[in-house]
Amino acid sequence: MTVYTVRDLVSQLRYSLEDGFCNVFVEGEISGLGSGPTGHLYFDLKDTESKLRCVMFQSFARSVGFPVENGDFVVLRGTASVYERAGSMQLKVFEMRLVGAGTIARAIEVLRRQLKSEGLFEPSRKRPLPAFPNTVGIVTSGQGAARHDIRKVIGKRFPLARIVLCPVLVQGPGAPDQIARAIHMFNALPAEDPRRPDVLIVGRGGGSLEDLAAFSDETVARALFASKIPTISAVGHENDTSIADDVADVRAATPSNAAELAVPDRHAIATTFRNLHDGLRRSTTNMLRQRREIIERLAQHIVQTDETVFRLGQRLDNLAIELVRGGERHLLRSRIRLEAANKHLEAVDPRRPMRRGYVRVERSGRQVHSVAELDAGDRVMLNFRDGQIPARIESKERA
Repeated sequence: MTVYTVRDLVSQLRYSLEDGFCNVFVEGEISGLGSGPTGHLYFDLKDTESKLRCVMFQSFARSVGFPVENGDFVVLRGTASVYERAGSMQLKVFEMRLVGAGTIARAIEVLRRQLKSEGLFEPSRKRPLPAFPNTVGIVTSGQGAARHDIRKVIGKRFPLARIVLCPVLVQGPGAPDQIARAIHMFNALPAEDPRRPDVLIVGRGGGSLEDLAAFSDETVARALFASKIPTISAVGHENDTSIADDVADVRAATPSNAAELAVPDRHAIATTFRNLHDGLRRSTTNMLRQRREIIERLAQHIVQTDETVFRLGQRLDNLAIELVRGGERHLLRSRIRLEAANKHLEAVDPRRPMRRGYVRVERSGRQVHSVAELDAGDRVMLNFRDGQIPARIESKERA
């Protein structure tokens, strides 16, 4: 019996793996991507059932011609080995290239970044959908289930809406041009044309990334961006995201969901109208009741007001009588005071002595009371009862 040490057994396993699986090619999806300070790449390669730990040393990682990301579908060339310290199997990768969906996903991501930088995804440019569209335009396959789903939902929710279908290819080389041309054709219809949609649904049912690639084409994205008609993108199932979803005014998870977003629900409308009718009736009834109560209160107030007005009228008459009497008494007192004041003014009137022949002498506007106040040569004013005369003092002699 041979007994191995752990190290010996792990080494033997490593040699066996490296000899038996040297320079193998493995396909899968990258996940758990990380890098060390030396520039080595560490990641898992997985499929639906298994996972393989991988390492790509810096010297090989530098030769990869694209930025490695989680979710990339790649083909790796390398050698199966065992990491002896952990005793775990790993693939030492020498070469990596994108394949299948990984190539498509990378191209879509590059285009998405370009269109985003140009403003095609800006929320501010997205328009609201019409509340009650007369016509709904559909750009999808003429044979697929999406067309039937949309028609069924619209017919059930809002049968008044007219449906106009423009059948197109939804996958394959010619699909992007047909989808873009249909969008342009709907927009080119004149406003009075009954076929011109009020809202436009563009999409298809679910599928693989390759199946949905037409709706991540630049031609379709720019046609949606240029559309004057509000657009709904209905591409694939909820987990599928296309560039059309980013550009359209509204994104729907499925074609059926797009139909629900495009038209209102007639049952909800009927319920809304019933609620509005009931609410209007209640508010009208309440308003009439409130007005009736106000009128009744006003009627009671008017009766009370008549009594108050009568009492106020009596009081006003009494006040008027008292005012007249008081005014007469006030006039009498005022007349007596006025006569007394006139007598007083007459007594102190400086012109009263002048009416008896006296003269008032003024010098420089001031009254002269004594001869001592005058000198020879002074000019004075002699004030008589009926006027003034200037005079000059010739000499100063006392009598």
